[in-house]
Amino acid sequence: MEHYLFALGRNPQLSLLELISFFKNKDINGRILEKSEEFVLVSLPDFNASKAMKQFGGILKIAKVLDDDLYFGSKNKVTFAVNWFKSDPSKHLKIIKGLFKELGLKATQKFAKSRSIVPSKAKGLDIELIVYKDKLFKVVASSNPKEYKDRDEKRPVFNPLKVTSIRFAKILINVAQPKKEIFDPFCGTGTILQEASLMGYSCIGLDRQIIDARKNLRWLQKKFVSAKGKWDLIQGDAARLSKRVKKVECVVTEPYLGPFFKRPPLFREALKISKELEQLYAKVLSELHKVVDNKVVILIPQIKTKERKVVTIPMVKILKNTGFKVCNPAKGVIIPLLYDDVKNNVQRLVYILEKV
Repeated sequence: MEHYLFALGRNPQLSLLELISFFKNKDINGRILEKSEEFVLVSLPDFNASKAMKQFGGILKIAKVLDDDLYFGSKNKVTFAVNWFKSDPSKHLKIIKGLFKELGLKATQKFAKSRSIVPSKAKGLDIELIVYKDKLFKVVASSNPKEYKDRDEKRPVFNPLKVTSIRFAKILINVAQPKKEIFDPFCGTGTILQEASLMGYSCIGLDRQIIDARKNLRWLQKKFVSAKGKWDLIQGDAARLSKRVKKVECVVTEPYLGPFFKRPPLFREALKISKELEQLYAKVLSELHKVVDNKVVILIPQIKTKERKVVTIPMVKILKNTGFKVCNPAKGVIIPLLYDDVKNNVQRLVYILEKV
């Protein structure tokens, strides 16, 4: 067993949930030793960090406790950077420089004044280290923000106001713990489907308009050889989906969340919208109950009003009438989880559901 550090994204609870869900789904016998708002320390058997990083959306870096593998390259001069967490920089920097000296390397430190280095800045480094308490870790895998941006913005159809982010899509898919297949009854431009395909899952998308999703998925198949998951698109209404879809393994979806608000709406306006959405979600979940075998991961809106009140959909009532219950798959993580920044007028709550 080896010790690994997992750097959590901007929503630590959601990142932690993704990590635990991933371990369960892949039958990885990992034991969490410590956790904080920034890192999770895990004891793991033989683990392919680079392969796992391609699957994660909410994990920024994976670091392994340093043994004798500080550097295997052929350079005589290297650049390095150190992330400091709950440790004394002056004490450990002497140790790190001593290690480079033993290897006969001339090492130049970058970002010396930074306690934590974001993945986009760390890409050009030869070596990235993390000092966590009294242990020294080497970063062995890191997320690639540029890759996500290119895959997001360079596809044929992209609308930043309507699209689900790639990172968020990957998190939701991992939380659903699919074995082979996911279904998105509000597939839109196909973000969730494209990420599921890249992760190796078969996927089915349904929407009233599927032209945009088809363009993006065809582009993905030509652009990325790793997009091996089969996909199928069905034009139809999510409120009557059982007429078009007979059986699916699990569901990952961001439904229609109501109109976009530049400013907080009045309470009465938000209440009216929530009642309309309540009817839609009740119909959709009733239909999903007929076709889904395992989990449903769905986003629910929470509207902030001008009067500084919050209007939410009555999920307890909806779930009672549709045959679902809330699933809490990770100890210490309470569902629903709030995803969005507090500044957004319409926030998203992540629900994980299973049949009663």
